[in-house]
Amino acid sequence: SFSIQHFFILHIFLYLFLLNLAKSNPDALTGELRLRLDNFSEFVKEPVGTERKATR
Repeated sequence: SFSIQHFFILHIFLYLFLLNLAKSNPDALTGELRLRLDNFSEFVKEPVGTERKATR
């Protein structure tokens, strides 16, 4: 079954990968993608804490 935790883990790996890509090659990321990463990092900070409390 596909759970929310799998979803978050997958996206966090993708996020970290893109972050490393941005550090090694800043020109690789467009403004739109940067905005998306910023939005996603904000999105991750909020629900993950509440999700983890709920699962335990």
